[in-house]
Order: sequence, then structure tokens, then C-alpha cells
Amino acid sequence: MASEIKDYEFKCFDGLTIVQDDGSIEAYDFKEFRDEEVYNPQEVRETIKIERDYAQRNDFLLSPIVKEHRGHNEQEQAEKERRIQDEVEKRVDAIKADAFQEAYSAGLEQGREEVFQQTRAQTEEKLAN
Repeated sequence: MASEIKDYEFKCFDGLTIVQDDGSIEAYDFKEFRDEEVYNPQEVRETIKIERDYAQRNDFLLSPIVKEHRGHNEQEQAEKERRIQDEVEKRVDAIKADAFQEAYSAGLEQGREEVFQQTRAQTEEKLAN
């Protein structure tokens, strides 16, 4: 087994091209780390949710450091705030509906009273003549 010693040929290091073993050159485009192909935030959120649900169902305790690093705490806080916001909106909508109904009823009653007073005044005037 004789091994042949060859001279090493350095390849281009400019970061824009790749020199293949056969000597051909191809352009190379660096992608951002947060590019959608590499990093999909929606998938990360879903994965964290699955991890949290699994841990809760199986009484699995995650280290506080792991929970912070993985984003569990942030997601739990966001969900809590979303639930609070939904409840606040629901209550505000109920208050608005009650206020509208109360104002409508008060306006209707006031209108009836005004019409009654006008009709009464007209009737008394006609009786007096």
C-alpha cells in the first residue's frame, strides 16, 4: 500500500463562491440565521406548547432555568395576559350592552312621558275651549 503525496490546493475563502472537488465554482448565498427556512417562530411556539402540556400531563417538573431558556415562562405569561384581556373585553362588552339597554329603556320611558304630557296638555286645552 503505497500512498501518494499530493500538493494541497486551497479553496476560495471569500464566502461568496464554493470550489467543488472537480474544480467547478458555484455561487453561495449565506442565509440569515432567523430566515424562515432555518427558524420558524410558529413551530417553536407550538413545540414549547407541546412540551408544557406534556410536562403538565405527566407531572414532569422542568428546571426553572430550562423553562426560562426554552421560553416556557414567556409563553405562560403571554397566555395568562391573553386570557385576562379576553375576560376584560367580555366584561366590557357586557357592561356596554347593559348600558345601552338601560339608556334605551330610559329614553323610551322619557319619550312616553313627554308624549303623554303633550297629549294631556292638548286634551285639556281642547276641553277648556
